[in-house]
Amino acid sequence: MDKVTCFFFLLCFFSVSSQSEICILCEETVSLLYNTLSSDFTKQGIVWIGTAICTMMGNSDNYCTITAGGLIEMLCTVIPEKFLNATYTCTYCGLCDEYIISQRYFRSFQQNVLKATPPMKGVSKIREKKRIKLLQISDLHLEPYYAQYANADCQEDKCCRVDSGTPKREEDKAGYWGTVGRCDIPARTIRSALNFIGRELKPDFVIWLGDNEHGPSFNVSKESEMQIISELTKMMKEELGHTTPIFPVLGNHEGHPIDMFNYRNLTQERWLLDGTAEIWSSFFDSNAKSQYLQTGYYTQLVPFAPKLRIIGLNSLLYEPNNFYSIVNSTDPLGQIQWLSEVLAKAEKNQESVLVITHIPTCCDRGTDSSTSRMVTLFERYSNIIRGVFAGHYHVDFVRVLRSFTDGTPFGLEFVSPSLTTSTRVNPAFNLLELDSDTFQILEVTKYLMDINESNRQMRPIWNRSHDLKAYYQLEAVTPKELYKLSERIETDEYWYKLFCRSYVSDSFDADTFINLGKKGMHYFPCLMRARTHAEFAECLDFDFLIFPEEEEYYYLQLLQSSWADLIKRTS
Repeated sequence: MDKVTCFFFLLCFFSVSSQSEICILCEETVSLLYNTLSSDFTKQGIVWIGTAICTMMGNSDNYCTITAGGLIEMLCTVIPEKFLNATYTCTYCGLCDEYIISQRYFRSFQQNVLKATPPMKGVSKIREKKRIKLLQISDLHLEPYYAQYANADCQEDKCCRVDSGTPKREEDKAGYWGTVGRCDIPARTIRSALNFIGRELKPDFVIWLGDNEHGPSFNVSKESEMQIISELTKMMKEELGHTTPIFPVLGNHEGHPIDMFNYRNLTQERWLLDGTAEIWSSFFDSNAKSQYLQTGYYTQLVPFAPKLRIIGLNSLLYEPNNFYSIVNSTDPLGQIQWLSEVLAKAEKNQESVLVITHIPTCCDRGTDSSTSRMVTLFERYSNIIRGVFAGHYHVDFVRVLRSFTDGTPFGLEFVSPSLTTSTRVNPAFNLLELDSDTFQILEVTKYLMDINESNRQMRPIWNRSHDLKAYYQLEAVTPKELYKLSERIETDEYWYKLFCRSYVSDSFDADTFINLGKKGMHYFPCLMRARTHAEFAECLDFDFLIFPEEEEYYYLQLLQSSWADLIKRTS
């Protein structure tokens, strides 16, 4: 709701003298607009127009009918419900008495959460008794229709498929193990990774961070999604061992359509929650499974480490493209309140915590009104949270979580590289080492497959890429050290080039980022340190030239902000 719209309402009601009459008339008018825009006739008309425009822009009829049409119809439902809510709209425009919404302000939330924060302690002394090995793997994106020699330079969203056409050049032929470009990977490449991990690395437990299906997502049926997740789960058990604890979370590609999760009517999501809960039943204890079935998020202790707790979040609830969250992006499905309660109990029981999710808390994805509250909880419980682990970006870096009060670094968010090659990267994953007493992160080691060399030799070549501490010359894996690294990247070309090569898992795209020069040296520290997408945009001075699509997400943040946060931001 902008100032122009408010001016329109004020103009309409200028001749009405009584404040109560103005308020009543405003509410009746807004309600009439809501009912009109929410009618089936209006929806069908807007869907028809939107689908026609989509087709005129060169997209296929199938895409426009299934994806664009479905999204438009959804928006016709949720946008009027939020922005044509009579009480909020008339209050915001000053036509009714101020609505009491102060409890929804982020600052109030922050103050209430942080008032009982214990004093921050230094890093506990490491006794080096034993190290626990943790596998972080994400964004597998299995492509069941991958075909060697298929066209890797097609006009579709994803290539290297049996229907991608004939390649015009030799270099456009899809490789046996995969192709760095707009292609997801075949099952054999995923199995080779898991086989290498199980045979050579032998992790003690696994966090599996979502996005398992191939693209384009509008062509993936619900049945196909379940089949792919089932196949990957079977692979995990066979290659890593049936007794290895595995903790999965949902990714945005698990939504159907992509990014969508209707938390307001979970009967529409039963196929996903029931299906994955059944497939992953051996991974969950009874309480975790019960919670997951209700919400898609859960918590569970690591079986061999009864003082180490996993908290698995449902990041579809704060995915900005999930238009169901427009109505309530502050705490959809009560995930923030639940997280607060679980962390309080963990602190009381003197447990350590690893938080796992798919979408990072910043910066090009995640709704600020939800993730800012989440990060505030991470700050409050930084005495027990050993790390936050995410995927989604398909690239490898560590974000520094900073206080909303004074900017002090207090935690780390480890963003995992992807196994898929679809964003011009080599397949990669991380193996972390944790102290067996304190569960602090001691080291992060990256492994990757040189996809081009593997294709040349017709065998999978998995190698150790680097250790985080040695690669960046860190004294320890701590917020303070990673913050200092971000400063080095910002001012020293040597460290910036090292970062770029690791960021894209040593693919040829590293030179693209290196050649950005000063612009890249400014962009990536913003990415590492920003607390919200709004802050990220301000850090870049709203210059989204590196990744123009991020401007879209900035405006999605405004669209999905809670009413209280939106009023405060625009007033």
